[in-house]
Amino acid sequence: MPRKLQVAQDGRGAFTTIRDALDVAGREAVISIAPGDYQESIIIRRRHVTLAAIEPGTVTIADPQRKDAGISAEDSTVRLEGLVVRSAGKPAIEISGGEAQIIDCAACANTGTGVVVRNSAEATIRGTDISDSRNGLLITGDEHSRERPSVEVENCSIRNIAEDAITVRKGAVAQVRLCTVTHAGGRGIHLDSANSVSIEQCEIAHGSGTGIEVRSYQVTIFECWVHDLDGIGIVWGERAGGVLHSHLVENTAAPGILREYLWQGQIRVPARHFRS
Repeated sequence: MPRKLQVAQDGRGAFTTIRDALDVAGREAVISIAPGDYQESIIIRRRHVTLAAIEPGTVTIADPQRKDAGISAEDSTVRLEGLVVRSAGKPAIEISGGEAQIIDCAACANTGTGVVVRNSAEATIRGTDISDSRNGLLITGDEHSRERPSVEVENCSIRNIAEDAITVRKGAVAQVRLCTVTHAGGRGIHLDSANSVSIEQCEIAHGSGTGIEVRSYQVTIFECWVHDLDGIGIVWGERAGGVLHSHLVENTAAPGILREYLWQGQIRVPARHFRS
């Protein structure tokens, strides 16, 4: 059975910092966190840990030294729920290996990346807001060890990103559903040598660069709305293959959809009214 612990800055819990609770938690714990601004970075290694806000959205975790990730989990099974995580130049949340659930959280990294999932991690990211970062969500394998993450992203918002909002690369597997990507300075979604990616019912809008850039095989883009961009809506590039189905591209730079080199996929008639 996991050990159940409570953290509260006002002393009403057993611990006043999250780190203190982790120090005594052992290998398996559920830590409930009372509202507050916790100026500490959290490192979790080879554990089974849940960090959950008692009141979602009222717990902020930030590195006071502005040098480390807000929360870093390595080869662990973690669940993060209802937390606001901030960093200055490192990822707000970084998952390396293991299993992770990031549920109803918010991540802001300033000049860093909001959320990073790497190596062999299996992750679910749901209902999470990633904003005000240099890059939004990075899902990446390791070309040297050939470790590949597998990630499900659902009902998330990625907004106000200086460069690329979502990047999937180096053999990673991802399913992105019902997400909105707005105000990206670079590409909304960038697929670069990913293994298998599905982008379903997502909206990419009001950005400065390309909406979706595909440079991977085994890609499915289904019922996505790409609109009001300074760049091209969808670029289907070299080394790209898959299905572009029931899309809607409007108010983007010409030609709307750019197919480079030899077309290696299927393109079907756009659905003009799949969104209410």
